Amino acid sequence: IPLLFEFKNISKVMSGTSVECYVVTKEKKNVITVPNSAIAEDQGVAQVFVKKHEDAFKKQFVTLGETDGERTEIIEGLHSGDIVAISDVARLHLASSSNAIPAHTHNH
Repeated sequence: IPLLFEFKNISKVMSGTSVECYVVTKEKKNVITVPNSAIAEDQGVAQVFVKKHEDAFKKQFVTLGETDGERTEIIEGLHSGDIVAISDVARLHLASSSNAIPAHTHNH
């Protein structure tokens, strides 16, 4: 939906310059959100990687809600206090999709 805004040109923006902005239409409280960079998708199913130990993450399927373009609401699949990976998510996704055995692993 095209919107027109009028504002004082305090930062010397050239006329006709396009910008990306977000308009808050409603605000939800007490919801879990994650940065969009934390979300991976596998065949249309959203997932995040939850920290389990110091260097161990577990793939967790999630149900997505609304987004503001930077953060997305998680309706189902996470709990308050869960720590999720927000960088190297693509690498975690590839590693979780392969049958590769992690380095330094052996049976006792």
